Formats: sequence, structure tokens, C-alpha cells
Amino acid sequence: MAMLRILVVDDIYTNRYLLSELIKLTGNEAVPAENGEQAIEILKSQEIHMIFMDIEMPVMNGVETTQYIR
Repeated sequence: MAMLRILVVDDIYTNRYLLSELIKLTGNEAVPAENGEQAIEILKSQEIHMIFMDIEMPVMNGVETTQYIR
């Protein structure tokens, strides 16, 4: 099975870290971002297969980011 590159977007470090570690345990790659703006920059430069995103974040929240991505 091919490895997935999964974007983990959350402003809380502990949440990002724990989810990233769980993703790595499944044999996939976790790409962390602290907010929606960082997530968009990552999406412009890397192929991402899946996104886990928090809703409430500073700078650009999850809803705004999702609307921009769509």
C-alpha cells in the first residue's frame, strides 16, 4: 500500500504532535501546520492526500481555510 501524506492543522502543539505520531504509526507521513495560512502554503508546494484540520485557530480558522481550498 502506498504511503499517504497527511496534513495535520492545529494551533495546539500537543494535538498536532499526538495526531502526527499516530499517523506515523500507520506507516504514513504527517505534515504539521499551525494555522490555515501555513496549511495553504504547504498545499501549494506538496502533494497532500488527506487533511485533518481544527476549526478554531488564530490567523485563519478551519472553516475559512476549507473554503479557500475548495
